[in-house]
Amino acid sequence: MGANSLQIAHQIAAGDGEDIPHGAVEWLRAGLRRYLAGQAPLEVALGLGGAARIAARNLALRDAARILDDGQNAPPWEIAGALAQAVVHFECGALKRCRAGETHDLSPLQAALWQSFQSGATPLRTRRSLYELLR
Repeated sequence: MGANSLQIAHQIAAGDGEDIPHGAVEWLRAGLRRYLAGQAPLEVALGLGGAARIAARNLALRDAARILDDGQNAPPWEIAGALAQAVVHFECGALKRCRAGETHDLSPLQAALWQSFQSGATPLRTRRSLYELLR
């Protein structure tokens, strides 16, 4: 399930139990069956392992890059530089608010960056690492 697994887990955790996303119960049951049968550690059985975290982070960062590019088709190196600056700016301000639960007034760029941090994967901050992702 990959990146979707993390999104579903976050939606379940944020909900009050009445707005569980369609398919979430089946996902949870299947993962718990694999775990209880001893087939995999819980994180892996639910599709929340390292590869899923990296996939979720990368998907969110690509979304952030598309938002920054705004259809201009700028070169990847240029977009990577703008994205690196946006990541630093986000970490210095909005990230603390997001971790405190204040996510209601995020811009689309901030929402994408918040998703990348929620993935649990090591954040990409440098222009070079972001360029490698975007090229």
